[in-house]
Amino acid sequence: MMEDSVNAYLISSCRNNGTSDVQVTMTMCIDNNPESTMTRLLTGFGITNQRADLLAIKWALDIFKEKEVINIYSRSQYAVNCVTIWGEQWRSNNWSSSSSKNIKNVDIIKSILDTIILLREERKSINIIFVNKNNQNEAIQSIECN
Repeated sequence: MMEDSVNAYLISSCRNNGTSDVQVTMTMCIDNNPESTMTRLLTGFGITNQRADLLAIKWALDIFKEKEVINIYSRSQYAVNCVTIWGEQWRSNNWSSSSSKNIKNVDIIKSILDTIILLREERKSINIIFVNKNNQNEAIQSIECN
């Protein structure tokens, strides 16, 4: 792997999703090395599993913004689609869906997309990749075992 690149593998888990007693753990494994695992705990009203998945992507972007190549792997198809497929369409629709509904987690999605735009202006390569739970790599499997 290039010295100025990073692979960040993300997993979020949520207890009591949608309640005031919610607890979310965001875990990141770096460069396929289970010993490099970092964890953050989130609590408080308004945190959901989907919001946590997006926050994990933002966390990885913020930590590794100096790298030339940032590969972020997530098991959340929702989060990956928000920032790779749907986000630009929502932006062009003034942050509403094609059916004119409000977008959930729009504040985090905007922040991620703004960060990606800035990093790409600096000629950084940003790749956010969905990893199917049934086809995941060892790094993500080892996070689950911890």
